[in-house]
Amino acid sequence: MAPQETILAVGGEIVEVVAPLLEHSPYKVARVPDGRTAVLLAHNMRYQHLVVSFPLPDLTIGELAERLRQPGSASPTARLLLITTHEHLAEAVEHRDEGLIAGAVAVDDDPERLVEAVTGFMKTAPRVSAALPVTVRATDGAWEAVDGETVNLSESGILVRCVGGPPCGREARVELRPSRAREPIIATAVVVRRARPEREGITGLGLMFVGFQDDGQARLAVHIRGILAELVG
Repeated sequence: MAPQETILAVGGEIVEVVAPLLEHSPYKVARVPDGRTAVLLAHNMRYQHLVVSFPLPDLTIGELAERLRQPGSASPTARLLLITTHEHLAEAVEHRDEGLIAGAVAVDDDPERLVEAVTGFMKTAPRVSAALPVTVRATDGAWEAVDGETVNLSESGILVRCVGGPPCGREARVELRPSRAREPIIATAVVVRRARPEREGITGLGLMFVGFQDDGQARLAVHIRGILAELVG
């Protein structure tokens, strides 16, 4: 994914329900009120993902898809996810069966189902703010273990508020302790950067996960989905 890629959120109140999920992704988010404005933007700037309120006030989904794919459009291969209600879900799913959209989900569905649909559409690991106790220790024992707390986390990595720890490039064992969990989530990670107060307001470590012990990855995914579900529930 290109670092500057932008998701185009099309429509009003319905799309706003999933706005927290979009904002917790690595994408930038641009918002427009209707289909015609979306087409104007998409003809001049390349978008790979459109999250669209259904129904739109001005265009049918067929019209939107057709105009996005017209010659000269910068976004002819854009994927569409329709955000709707149960009242309109069956109609929205028909557009998927016609090949016009990638999927459809109802905002009044189960919050975890909504999280799964939106994050799956974006095909990215959402990053959430969460303060979990964490211990970071060098796998080779060359540095003393440091205790801290997470600032944010995703299934691919974490930012930890702490003092000390292994230098960049070194492998570390990470022990995360979600609330109410009887056992820690244990992962192997690589230190990819050191957080600086002047840039991020904290001293700490950025770590990228490279492996998990037992069911640690699945447990972390469940924990993150739970946080996201609270945002849209």
